[in-house]
Amino acid sequence: MRVALRHLCLTRVMLYMLAALVVAGDAQAYDYAGHLLTGAYIAHETFPAAVGGSKDNDQLIFSNRAYIDVSKIGPSQYEFVTDVRDNHDFFDKVDTARLNLSGQNKFRLRLLALKDPGNIHPYFWTVGRFLPGNNGVIYNDGAEVGYKVTRSNSVGTFAGRRPRVNDERTAQAGTAALQAGVYDVYQNESTTWNDGKYSSNMLVYAPRAFVHDEPTPSLDYINQSFLHFGPNDRLSTYLDLATRPAVKAEDALVTYDHRFNQELSSSLSYTRIDLTEYKNSRDIFETLSASSYQQLRLQSRYKLPWSARLDGHILYGERYLDHLRRIEVAAGPMFSKVLGGHATISHVLGYRRNFLSNDWFLNNNMTHYSEAWEIAGDVKLGLRHQDKGENLHPVTCGLSLGHVFVESVLATIGAEYAHDEKTTISSGILTVGYRFGSREFLPIRDVAPPSERF
Repeated sequence: MRVALRHLCLTRVMLYMLAALVVAGDAQAYDYAGHLLTGAYIAHETFPAAVGGSKDNDQLIFSNRAYIDVSKIGPSQYEFVTDVRDNHDFFDKVDTARLNLSGQNKFRLRLLALKDPGNIHPYFWTVGRFLPGNNGVIYNDGAEVGYKVTRSNSVGTFAGRRPRVNDERTAQAGTAALQAGVYDVYQNESTTWNDGKYSSNMLVYAPRAFVHDEPTPSLDYINQSFLHFGPNDRLSTYLDLATRPAVKAEDALVTYDHRFNQELSSSLSYTRIDLTEYKNSRDIFETLSASSYQQLRLQSRYKLPWSARLDGHILYGERYLDHLRRIEVAAGPMFSKVLGGHATISHVLGYRRNFLSNDWFLNNNMTHYSEAWEIAGDVKLGLRHQDKGENLHPVTCGLSLGHVFVESVLATIGAEYAHDEKTTISSGILTVGYRFGSREFLPIRDVAPPSERF
């Protein structure tokens, strides 16, 4: 109750501050943009034999999201942003993540912040609930201050309380919930894509680790970067390195891309994910216990005539819990600009050593774009020979329809069917979105994207 009252008081104070700033400034000077999303997800899962006394596992989840940001407020050009959504937020999630949603659904405040971005002076500040340095990982209830050393480089520091914005564990009260950190952000102002560089480095002392079920502060290092080295090379990194209870990478994604010529390009990537991300991204038929996982993947693309290309990849992955391994080799063509330039079609044939089985698979995808509709469908066929001798034949089919009623109202309806000899899952999703604001809307894609080389 105290937490709820504290959030209510914070919300009122922030809204009063926003109203005062808007009234004090030129009513025509500021601009704003936002969107509202609402939808429902339903899933029906059946088993050949009863599990826990039942052969069924059904879910029905409603979810909502509201976001708005206002900028150029008053002579100092303040900014205000708020983001409210359900803790079971199925938007933009894969089906495995949706099936993991459980428990009561309720609103969670993701963002509620007022900030001076430093548009007319070298310093900047933020108060409220925000992502310090726009890091995308660490939320903070408190304040940050910073200074723009140059036009490309800024430094900052923040302090406050680490809030609970989803189902992750957080310290709820006392000094164990406090956190503080410093960061450095570099972003050059190159006018060409080939020379663009962005790098963010953060040190944060926060209660992110739990030892014997008690929150324990950990000094963590977070890096995010996207670096171009001319027209043929680029490097992107994301690293979340924790020090408690032991030094380890909670999450990591490092990708290096190289273009050999106009036809051939390749990328080498390393991925490391934690238990939560593993649960949300694993195969929908997988029944192993969740585990931290690391993977090395090499992918190549070769441009073919007629707006087509050939894609291929090999990967090696290993679970930390039991050291089971995944080895995969796959290749197939992708055709863009088909059906009058409005559709893309791809096929991938591959083999994988899938922890406890040897699998063959064929994935087929098609997406059609038009001014008012987007239609996407996929069919995945497999043959799985398990180590214990049993053969399974997994099949997954999906179809989604997106429609633009007017420029500001979009809706999507989708359905998926997954089946093998051990389980059958049928699911559906409906979302309706409304976008508004004084800024120009992003255009709706009405033609297929080009066959990218890089």
